[in-house]
Amino acid sequence: MMMPSAAAALACSLAILAACGDRSDAMPGTGSGDVAAVTVESDAALWTEDAAWRVDTVPALAVGLQNGPEDYQFYRLTDALRLEDGTLVASNAGSGELRFYGADGRFIKAVGGRGGGPGEFAEFSGLRSCRTADGRLLVDDTGQDRVNAFTTSGEYLATIRLGPTGGGRPPQVVGCLADGRLVGISWPDGGVLRGEAGTVIRGQLDYVVIDTAGQVAATLAHVASQPRYVNQVGNITHYPFIPFAPEPAIAVGSNRVYVLSGGAARVEQRDPAGSVLAVFAWHGAPRARVAAVWDRYVKESLAEIGDDEYRRRYARFYAQALPLPDSTPAVQALLVDAAGYLWAERYRLPWDHENRWDVLDPEGRWLGTVALPGPLTVFEIGTDYVLGRHADDLGVERLVRYRLDRH
Repeated sequence: MMMPSAAAALACSLAILAACGDRSDAMPGTGSGDVAAVTVESDAALWTEDAAWRVDTVPALAVGLQNGPEDYQFYRLTDALRLEDGTLVASNAGSGELRFYGADGRFIKAVGGRGGGPGEFAEFSGLRSCRTADGRLLVDDTGQDRVNAFTTSGEYLATIRLGPTGGGRPPQVVGCLADGRLVGISWPDGGVLRGEAGTVIRGQLDYVVIDTAGQVAATLAHVASQPRYVNQVGNITHYPFIPFAPEPAIAVGSNRVYVLSGGAARVEQRDPAGSVLAVFAWHGAPRARVAAVWDRYVKESLAEIGDDEYRRRYARFYAQALPLPDSTPAVQALLVDAAGYLWAERYRLPWDHENRWDVLDPEGRWLGTVALPGPLTVFEIGTDYVLGRHADDLGVERLVRYRLDRH
């Protein structure tokens, strides 16, 4: 990796400030005792054009067919990871299977399947997967409030039942730490949607650590969830999200978690006990004014709804005096790569086709931006690859791996 060496460039790009108990460094919506030890603020990217990382525009490997053997047809490909020997493990939620493919893309085997038995998955489980340092694959069986554990060769090991939280509902798993503990989302109010027509539901959620027995062991962060509006049309009430309102996000590394809460490019780094170690802030892409894009957003959103009744509901929703934010969010997703770098996906309007990710080093300095293929949904970023899903205009899903050049 090539990095600029000029001290002046570094001094101009970064402001590392001790928080000294100042609450201005805390993220909106976090717990009352959360004060960051340090803020790392980047005014400009550190990479020069020659030093910037790049991802190829053509995949090095693509697995998936529109017609052919079922083992190569994906439906609801929700996650994937790459093992050390190059084997790809794909979560095909449509069939409830973990599918194993060789480094050349050749199908090896499938495990799991639909059902409630050991190692099986419910119909609507997302099959989000992660791996631990001791070589286990942990796969979320959301529909049955549990996690199935497998070896990296696909042998079933155990099932971890997820216990209920204070809201009475088991958490939803979003990742795992290197020691085998899970990280999940829980809802203190149970995630129940209710309210008078025309009101806004401003809920809360907790990011939590779940021990190896499936019980919540610690709360990482308490944040505001994306607000919803109680929209009533005739006898039908539904609860759409407020457009452009920030949605919290979390990324899990081996022994660190990163929490985004609020519309700015500002992320908390926390340890597994929930202590705030640092706040990373950077000035990436400019945020659009919501007033400038609202009319187009409404028009295109309604045009995409095929059902007439459903379209009427949303037309009424958009016509209300909604508490819209002034600006669009800066970031819409977070991911930690194999080397501990934080990747932040820039927010995209529905008609934006650029897929750009800001990259921060483990110390929180903004290095620059990497362009990825537009239709790619990223699952995993390794030391020299990006793994994800591509869906074409016909809806055909493919598991694709692109080469990542870190210089």
